[in-house]
Amino acid sequence: MAEGGLLFGFELADVLVAAVLISVVVLYFHAEALQRRRCPPGPWPWPVVGNFSALGDLPYRNLHKLAGKYGGLMYLRLGVAPTFPSQSNNSVAVALSVDVSHLILPILSLEMTSSVFELLGSVVISDFVPYLSFITKLQGHASKFSKIRDVSDKLTADFFDLDSHRNNYKKMKNDPSYVPDFEDVLMETPFENGTNLPDQDLLKLLQELLNAGTETSSNTSEWAMAELIRRPELIERAQTEMDSVIGSKRLVEESDIQQLPFLQAVMKENFRLHPPAPLLLPHESREPTELLGYHFPAGTELLVNAFAIHRDPSVYDNPDSFDPDRFLARPHVDHMSTSDPYELMPFGKGLRMCPGYRLANTMVALMLANLLYVFDWSLPEGQTEVDMTETIGISVRKKQPLFLVPKPRFELSLESVAEN
Repeated sequence: MAEGGLLFGFELADVLVAAVLISVVVLYFHAEALQRRRCPPGPWPWPVVGNFSALGDLPYRNLHKLAGKYGGLMYLRLGVAPTFPSQSNNSVAVALSVDVSHLILPILSLEMTSSVFELLGSVVISDFVPYLSFITKLQGHASKFSKIRDVSDKLTADFFDLDSHRNNYKKMKNDPSYVPDFEDVLMETPFENGTNLPDQDLLKLLQELLNAGTETSSNTSEWAMAELIRRPELIERAQTEMDSVIGSKRLVEESDIQQLPFLQAVMKENFRLHPPAPLLLPHESREPTELLGYHFPAGTELLVNAFAIHRDPSVYDNPDSFDPDRFLARPHVDHMSTSDPYELMPFGKGLRMCPGYRLANTMVALMLANLLYVFDWSLPEGQTEVDMTETIGISVRKKQPLFLVPKPRFELSLESVAEN
């Protein structure tokens, strides 16, 4: 009887545990169904982690695929966090990604910048599911972030050297020929209460601007060259246009860009296919919001998938093909506009679009124009294809750096080099 009673006890316990688990699952799905009743469609979330797995390694591509099933406005739940509504001429190969990065930010070593951008672009699960922070610790993210932060802070302080810059400004500010730079303005412009931005905060702000403007511009230029080297006839068209407009052996200048419509079309097409931040910057609702008949709870995080918008087949024919001519036929589409049209928005739109969009566009245009005007380019001997695999840092970059062989088209004027 004792053994039978014990066995019965175990069986009863198993039944109770199973009943509790089934009840929890039923209650979970019932609560989820009630919450989602007024929300946009989207994939059903798993308990605890929600739709986190739906993001994958390339969230913008995976969300693009999901949009094909659920539509352009989707609702995803990520754990307990906010939710997403949807020097030799031709004998040595040059690593273009390295050289372009050096043009923008020579102070930082490639190893350090690579680590910074890789970490800042990594998906950390505890950001979405806080009680899984032990996974983040096991991955070593915290110690890596701490180390990179310390190195970045030191390099930023050395690079901007606020004390020397401040002293130079005091000496030169009364000179009519002196033009204050951005660092001067940040240091010397007071708040409404008369105080100035503390040096620690100033350096953090400058560091953010430095990081945001480095990888994005270099990656955009690299993607453009990767696309163009696969279509050599496009390089020839760009060179022919610049030969006719510039007409001398000098560097391309900012004032030349407006006279180069094909180069501008190349820029637009590159931004269409390779927006630096394909999900743009996230926004969060501070209070419950109604949109298109749907309800979004307070704290909902909104991500705009520019990658998907730029590949809308109802707007663009053959949307996955690199074809600058599509913008020669659509000159009204302006990625620099703060308003309509919305089919090309690599920098966002409206009052909250990227504050550095004009600088970024100018930098990329000048780099690309001079690379194409001054040099002929070819793939290294024996290479016939370009690996276009993507990976994420701060922005989307090529997983494999682009190696090309340059050959000068002419000897640059020394005066032109000195002036630039």
